[in-house]
Amino acid sequence: MCSHLKLLMMLFGANCDHLIQVSAIYFLVKERVAVFQLVTKEQVAHLVWSIFIDARTCFSTTHDQMGNPPVSRLEWLVGAMRGGALPPTMGTPLLSMFGNARDGPRNPLLGAGTQNGSRSESGGPPCTNSQVNAKIAEATGEARRCSSLVNFRTVSVAAAPPKPQLGSLALSRGGCFDYLFFGKCSAARCTYKHDGHVNEARVDNVISKMRPALAQFVSANA
Repeated sequence: MCSHLKLLMMLFGANCDHLIQVSAIYFLVKERVAVFQLVTKEQVAHLVWSIFIDARTCFSTTHDQMGNPPVSRLEWLVGAMRGGALPPTMGTPLLSMFGNARDGPRNPLLGAGTQNGSRSESGGPPCTNSQVNAKIAEATGEARRCSSLVNFRTVSVAAAPPKPQLGSLALSRGGCFDYLFFGKCSAARCTYKHDGHVNEARVDNVISKMRPALAQFVSANA
């Protein structure tokens, strides 16, 4: 992280918003060693991946019409860390980073599960997805935190008309919506795919369709 900060300072200067947010993360970790020293390697991977994705997004975005530079999206992570937590940023390619050897909890937010989405050894649900798309994870975070029972059915029940239609919410061909969108599938006999793959081009549209229903679900379960 120190090397990344030095490179950002050299290339973009102290006013770079990405640099400001990464610096905040660096000093939070440094100042709160007792809080963050017990994080798992997966949580470290989520942190590094969040910074990488933010840098890629920031520096591939052009200045707006007023000449303003792109803005970092790490503020949510900085806020969570100031509260003493290091939430996992789903969408991290953990298999690519660690290979098949995975020690410790696979996803601190979603609980135990398997990387490829298969059922537990006992054969029962839920089937958890540790590689949920980062945008989806952010959009569904509040709903998942307020109820462990969140899925398309429970959100749809809480939603006012017009309710979201599952047929228009496909994130991948043959993919299980609950698994891809909410991070877990509790249907013991689900026949849809649990491979974690989503079509990136569809993510924003699906989130926009689900956002009103998610807000109503959160309100109903607050």
